[in-house]
Amino acid sequence: MVLFRHEVFGLAALAIALLNLLRPSLVLVALTLAVAAFGVVLHNVDLSALAVGVLILSLARPAPAPE
Repeated sequence: MVLFRHEVFGLAALAIALLNLLRPSLVLVALTLAVAAFGVVLHNVDLSALAVGVLILSLARPAPAPE
């Protein structure tokens, strides 16, 4: 209940999505989706929706060139 009141799920989803934007990883994508889903279900929709938007932006960037 305390986590719900302070929008911890939304903040965590946003933090993980921003981390994924800087350093893409399949694990971070899965974790962002899971935490954002908890945030949407538990009515932390504002920050969770922002996290999903950042996640989409991180998936939309071009693949790195092979070295």
